[in-house]
This record gives sequence, C-alpha cells and structure tokens, in this order.
Amino acid sequence: MGEYRWISVDDLLPPYVILRTRKELIDPMLQESIRKHGILQPIVVTPEGDKYRIVAGYRRFYNAREAGLEKVPCIVIEKLSREKAILLSIIENIQRKDLNVMLLAEAVHKLHEEGLDVAEIAELLSRSDRYVYMLLSFMKLPEPVRNFARDRNWEFERLRILAQNADIVNEPEYYDVRKLMWYETLPAKALADYFKTIRSVREQLRQTKPAPPPKPQTQKPKEPPKEVRQESTQEGKQDVTNLPPAPQRVEKTLPE
Repeated sequence: MGEYRWISVDDLLPPYVILRTRKELIDPMLQESIRKHGILQPIVVTPEGDKYRIVAGYRRFYNAREAGLEKVPCIVIEKLSREKAILLSIIENIQRKDLNVMLLAEAVHKLHEEGLDVAEIAELLSRSDRYVYMLLSFMKLPEPVRNFARDRNWEFERLRILAQNADIVNEPEYYDVRKLMWYETLPAKALADYFKTIRSVREQLRQTKPAPPPKPQTQKPKEPPKEVRQESTQEGKQDVTNLPPAPQRVEKTLPE
C-alpha cells in the first residue's frame, strides 16, 4: 500500500478536511496510552513539497504531539491527488455516530469544488443523492450560523430546516447569537413551525398591503403627420413674384 516510515511531527501538515472540532480532538486518555505504548496504528500521509500531508489518523497525530512525541509511524502513499486525500479523510470518519455534520458538509463541499458531481460523491460515500444535496445546501447558511452549528455539533435535521429557510436565516436579525441559542432549544418540529409562521405572516402582509398609486405619466403632444406639416409650411409662404401691383399714390392738386 505504501512505505512505512518514521516522520517528525514538525514535518506533518494537517489534512485538507478535519472532521472534528478541537474539543473533539483532545483525548487525555489516548495521550496517556500513547505515552505508555506509542502509536499502534500508523498515520497515513502523502508527500507535499518537503513535508507530508496527513490523509488519515489526524486525531492520533494530534494527541501524539500533545503527549510529547517527536516522531510518529506513518504509511507514505505517493502521488495521491487532493481529491482522493479529501475522500479518504471523509471515509475514515463517515461511520462515526458523533460525526460533526457541519464539518462533513464542508468536506463534501470541498469534494464538489474538486470537480466531483453529486452522484459521484453519493456513490463514493455510500449515501443517497438527496443526502449529498442536503449537505451542500448547508453551505448556503450565513457564516455565523455555520460556525455556531460546527462548534455546537448541531444535528442533521436542525441544519436541514435552517437550510430550507436560508432566505430568512440570511437576514441579520435571524442569525445573531441570541437567536441561534434560541434555535438550539427548540425541537426540530417547533423550529420548522416557527419558520412556517414567519412565511404565513409575511404572505398576509403582502396581500393586505395597498398597491402604490400609479405615477402620473406626462405625454408629449403628438406631432401632426409629415404631410400636414409640409402643407402648413407651404401655406405660410408667399410668392412675392405673383403679388398684385401696389396701388399708385394719387396726389390731388388743390386750387390756388
């Protein structure tokens, strides 16, 4: 599969996608086990420049570094594409029950950006097309919502409802921290009903709002047809050559 090698922790880069929050990565019990027994399962890496990109086993690497190890055992896979590296990182975590859904959505989005279509991603992850479409739709949510959902590990259904109402959720008043904390307290059905109510109220307001009066239109007077304009112009002209002779002035001679 690849070459077994011990590599310095300083030469290892984090994976393209990390499907755990920092809080989820920290495991004091695993650190203690690593101090006593070392890493039992090697970390999968691929060369990148003069360093190595972690493909699988980032949690083991993270806790080994925290435990003070300077080198860790690795399996080096040559010429692994970015697309394949992202895919392997997802596959390593996809079966976890505590998998962070928002992190998974971000990872699937990166795969999609690498050129894989929805059907290909669904087949590779053994999931339905609809499931992949929903994961990608979570990326339409505003960044504060995505960050909050990632940090709090919101479940799929809650994110699905928010994504279906992304046009409302993207309005600033609907994603401030207090609103997000309130969303978290609601059961999924109550959250869905909340957005239905907003839509219903907005529709009623739209129907009852009087239409604005039409703007007065100023129309320019229509010009007469070209023929009429020409005739009136001709009528206004006089042919001085055909005028009758001017009356002669008659001077009357008065008797002296």
